[in-house]
This record gives sequence, C-alpha cells and structure tokens, in this order.
Amino acid sequence: MKRLLLFETAAQLKRLWRRYDASDPENSWVALSPEADYAAECAGRTYRQIEEFYDETELISLGIENYKTVGDFCDTLDQILKSYLSDIPEIKYLSAHQLFHSWKVLFDAILNRTFALRAAIEDIRPDEIVSFKGINIERRDALSFSSGSAFRSLTPIVAEHYHTKLTQIPAARLDWQSLTSHRQRVSWLLHQLPGGWQVIGALDWLRQGRPKANITDFDRGFKT
Repeated sequence: MKRLLLFETAAQLKRLWRRYDASDPENSWVALSPEADYAAECAGRTYRQIEEFYDETELISLGIENYKTVGDFCDTLDQILKSYLSDIPEIKYLSAHQLFHSWKVLFDAILNRTFALRAAIEDIRPDEIVSFKGINIERRDALSFSSGSAFRSLTPIVAEHYHTKLTQIPAARLDWQSLTSHRQRVSWLLHQLPGGWQVIGALDWLRQGRPKANITDFDRGFKT
C-alpha cells in the first residue's frame, strides 16, 4: 500500500516513526513546514519537501488571479450585506473591501495549501494519506490561520476529492501542568509564536554547538 505521510513538526515526525516503517519504499514522507524539513534532514531521513511537487511560477500566477477573485467576493458580500441591512444608515460606510488584505491572506492560504496537496497526491498517487487532525492550542488572528491549521483543515477535503483513504492521527493534548521545568515551559511558549521553532533551533545551536533534530530538553513536553 502506497502511503503519503504528512508532518509539520519534529514531534509529529517522531510520532509517525513510531507507527510506520521509515525504510518502507511504499511510504512517502513529506515535510509541510521549515521545522519539519529541518527535523527530517538533520535526522538523515529520506523525505521530500512539499514545495518539490509543484511549479512555483504557476502558484504565483494563481495568487495574482486571486486579487480579482477576492475583489469579486468583496463586491458580492457588500451587495448581500447592504440588501439585508439597508435599514441601518451606517451600513453605507462599511465595505468588505476594508478587509481586502485579510481576505486575500485567507484566500491565498487556502489556494497555496490546496495546490500543494493536490500536486503531491497527483505525483505519488497514494492509496492512503496519513496526517494529523485537530489543534489543541493555536494562535489565530482575524480572518487568517496558521499554515499548519490550514493544511490540517484542507487535507480531508483534498483527500475526499481524490477518493483517497485518509488516516488522521489525533493531536496529543498538552497539559501545561505536566511541564515541570522552566525550559519546557519556555519551549511551549516559543512554539505558540510564528517562527518560534527558529528561536528553539538557534538556542539548541548555541547550547550544543550544532543543530539537532531530536527532541531536546527544549522540546520535551511539547507534543502536537
């Protein structure tokens, strides 16, 4: 059985290793983020980056087309809101275009991840896709979500489109009280910030003199 194994973090990669044979040629390991790429490379594992499956120029072109898509969406939303809320005088001062940038970020996030997932599936043609579901603790901003949450939310939709079996591994729940050291709690806080994995890598570099892919003291207790 050909499997497509998707992972976004070092912790997820370790959990997949415990479940699936890393030496099985039928298992295709795909890193969805810089952290995942860093972890797999430093561990000497055979894997591919999600970016390897598609032509970036085509994705950029689609992103440019999204400007018109978002503009049309805002126009339609304005018409709907003003038709239903015409009795509110202030509605004439409001427009979905005022949030154009946020809408564009959201539309691009969906486009980028869906495009990448479809490219990987069409290249590998797996019988089964393995990914992680749910996010217990996550930083969210208005009208946007992290790349991780986008991949996790969109993978079931794309898998269904290709009529491919999907196995989703439940996310491990992080109990703050189980983190007994300051180092573990600092690690948890850093993981909540965009780019936090880079800070952890830098700290590990300074402490050890070289980066490491295995879960160090900075990572123990943080599981997703």
